Amino acid sequence: MGKLLEARAYILKFYAKYSKYIDAVIKFVLAFMTFSFVSNHAGFLESLANPVVTRGLSVICTFLPQSMTAVFAALLVLIQFFTLAPGAAIVAGLIFIIMFALYFRFTTGKTVVLLLTPISFTMHIPVLIPIVFGLVSGPGCAVPIVFGIVVYYMVTYVNSYATVIETVAETGVMEQITAFTQQMFSNKEMWMTIISFTICILFVYNVRCLAIDYAKEIAVVAGVLVNLIMMTFG
Repeated sequence: MGKLLEARAYILKFYAKYSKYIDAVIKFVLAFMTFSFVSNHAGFLESLANPVVTRGLSVICTFLPQSMTAVFAALLVLIQFFTLAPGAAIVAGLIFIIMFALYFRFTTGKTVVLLLTPISFTMHIPVLIPIVFGLVSGPGCAVPIVFGIVVYYMVTYVNSYATVIETVAETGVMEQITAFTQQMFSNKEMWMTIISFTICILFVYNVRCLAIDYAKEIAVVAGVLVNLIMMTFG
């Protein structure tokens, strides 16, 4: 235990000394992974999906508030969607407007949660998000987690059904809006994931706040079981 405390003290001291550089590296990596996610799953306009553009935007976001990474990513998604079908871009734009309005009103400062959620799906470890942030933060993280889930399913849906969407795009903008909205919000897997992750983070948070031994360890196990049961039942 003494060695663990010494290691923790050393890490904190090291971070305090080089926090400016460490934070910059973290912001760059997070921005790069976010823009790569957009390029890999919605790279309909090849000039914007270029790795040079991705790296350039990541460097720029390193020197900006982290919320700007989310804004730039949203703009990239809208441009890519517009290239495929303007109607899809309109629906996505409305979703982003609602999302950012609620985000900046209730959960400012939790951009990292919003950005990490879609990334965790691509890395096949999404269950870690509600568990980790239930341990280190609180129920407020459920809002950016939900937004991140919606963004992930929206982008991957467009990527999976690009051919179908292009066919609908020939019928007119209103038809595109109607078809995309119906398909997007009838995705039962997305809604089940939202419900499961919301319950999971609330459960983990409440268990780790209990005045019992090994509360955090129990919270982790309980969170995994709750999420597993919910997703299996769904």
